[in-house]
Amino acid sequence: MPIVVFLSWIFDFTAKGIKKTEPFEESENENIPPKRIERILKPSYILNAVLVIAVIILAYPKIFKGDKLNRLRSSDERISVAVMPFLNLTNDTTWNIWQEGIQFNLISSLSGSSELKVKQTELTNSLLQSKGYTNFSLLTPSVGKDISKDLDANVFIYGTVNKNGEKIRIGTQLIDSKTEEVLKSFHLDGRADNVLNITDSLSFLLRSYLVISRLKKEIDVQFQNGLSNSIEASKNFILGYKAFNKYDNLSAIKSFTQAIKIDSNFILAYFWLSMSYANQGMFNQAEKWALEMNKNKDKLSFEFKIWANLLSAKYVEKSKTEELKFAKQLLETDEGIPSTHWAVGLPYYEMHQYNNAIPEFEKTLDIYHGWNTKPMNAYYYEVLVDSYHETARYQKEKELLSKAKEDFPNDPGLIRRQIILSFNDGDTTTANINIQRYVSILEENSISETEINLRLAQIYWVAGYIEKAEENFRQALNKQPENPLVMNNLAYFLIESGRNLTEGLRLAAKALKSDPGCYECLDTEGWGLYETGKFKEALEYLQKAWDLKPVYNHRIFLHLGAAKKAVAGLKNY
Repeated sequence: MPIVVFLSWIFDFTAKGIKKTEPFEESENENIPPKRIERILKPSYILNAVLVIAVIILAYPKIFKGDKLNRLRSSDERISVAVMPFLNLTNDTTWNIWQEGIQFNLISSLSGSSELKVKQTELTNSLLQSKGYTNFSLLTPSVGKDISKDLDANVFIYGTVNKNGEKIRIGTQLIDSKTEEVLKSFHLDGRADNVLNITDSLSFLLRSYLVISRLKKEIDVQFQNGLSNSIEASKNFILGYKAFNKYDNLSAIKSFTQAIKIDSNFILAYFWLSMSYANQGMFNQAEKWALEMNKNKDKLSFEFKIWANLLSAKYVEKSKTEELKFAKQLLETDEGIPSTHWAVGLPYYEMHQYNNAIPEFEKTLDIYHGWNTKPMNAYYYEVLVDSYHETARYQKEKELLSKAKEDFPNDPGLIRRQIILSFNDGDTTTANINIQRYVSILEENSISETEINLRLAQIYWVAGYIEKAEENFRQALNKQPENPLVMNNLAYFLIESGRNLTEGLRLAAKALKSDPGCYECLDTEGWGLYETGKFKEALEYLQKAWDLKPVYNHRIFLHLGAAKKAVAGLKNY
């Protein structure tokens, strides 16, 4: 991630230094935040990312029993398919030739897919003949089930041909070889002299359905029914999904954009594209794609309309009050899926209402564990670990970290939480060992030295090692002395920690001069002026910071509320 983008979110963490639970409404009468910082940074690219978990589930039919074809893959991960001869139901024996003709054409076409293992015509028909089925009119789904089981096929295609005047109908059923359950049916109509073209079209439908079911294993079960009917669009979406989970937002943006180019109605890709841009710090693009999704809101399902409203609240209105309102509407639609609980817990967490967030995060993980699966990424654990820490539930914090490490052993965010917990327990030896491990992982992921210093500074600050924190902040600035966001990080630390208010204000002013539109720099300057008692001047800067914020920022919200309260007090004096 570029250093400027990284610094923009690393700076945002310090709003969370409040031990008490904040009131929900975004009122102007907020308590002044304490000067001692208590919390580690929260990478906003992850925080935004995890909301994506929620959107897919309610946008599509209920899918939490798992995809029917998930269990039908062969040992080499391909779906094994047998194609039976098609039954001639036309009452015209001249059409008997198409019983094997259509079968052969389908097998030939489906065999071109690397995701499928298709049993060849000779093998299937030889087995039929050996069992006495020389007359294909005797074929039934039960016979097809027995034959396909002998062929070790996961599914089989059972088809018929009907004729009405000059028109024919070719129909197929895709059937589970084990249960004889019909998984999908297709039929196509056309002219009697156009059998091959009809068969080609039918082959395309079958191949798309089978291949997409094969691709579904690449993504979380929650999202499987949200894929496009286009194979290429779905492939691009899955590439974006994988990149997204690895926090590679630029690659995710590229893949989701390509998926939309192929299938402009791929709503799921619009949502993820908006989130990917937000996670990259490109909030204007996040807003753009949120608005694009909302343009056709009337065509969306009831549940997905709520998700569209929620995304708009997050990136257009920038209101946690509205976001939580829509999240609670989603929870009312279905409490049995993790996304709705997560959607409610997240805005509570972002507003530091941990006692409200904890039950929703716990329920989210309970549902995942009930499905015998792990969450999409480690942040599901990290936010709950952090919430436990903020509410002094240290034993729960330790227990959850232990479970989280099993699922995500090398996640930097969880290692960071382990470091903080070790410092909290006074175990500096373990903390320092994990710091070395943490730095090593960041270096392996090509994180710059400047960013590493900033992340370490935040860890030490949260842990109460103020001198070590300042040392790392200054090391970062020495590496990039002209970067306004690096300046601003040190400036805010010096002001908020009380280490050097004068130097902090000087650095903040220098950063703001370098980048007048920097809302974080405006906030730091305003908060520094507030700390010196210059409330009216502080309010001016803090109001500008609030007006320029690309997304809701709780720290600025608290600072602005404190300044307004102070100025009101001066007027009433």
